[in-house]
Amino acid sequence: MSNQITLEGRLASDQADALRDELSAASADLTIDGSGVRGIGALCAHELHRARTMRSGSGGAWHINASSEMHADLELLGLSTTLENLGDKK
Repeated sequence: MSNQITLEGRLASDQADALRDELSAASADLTIDGSGVRGIGALCAHELHRARTMRSGSGGAWHINASSEMHADLELLGLSTTLENLGDKK
């Protein structure tokens, strides 16, 4: 079973715990709609990276549709290639 998480607005550090909980509760196959994200902080980006790593080990599919702002922030953090549109969507 796959599901989708929609992220919007500015994802600041104080939202990292809630994001971790939402990602942890998601099924193995996950699509993240980040088209409405206007910025992402390091702690939230870390939670996305952690969730991606966990899914990679379990064979779960992962796909992120990132806004240009989200993409730019992930690039600054050195995570754009790790997190964005990984090509393993099933």
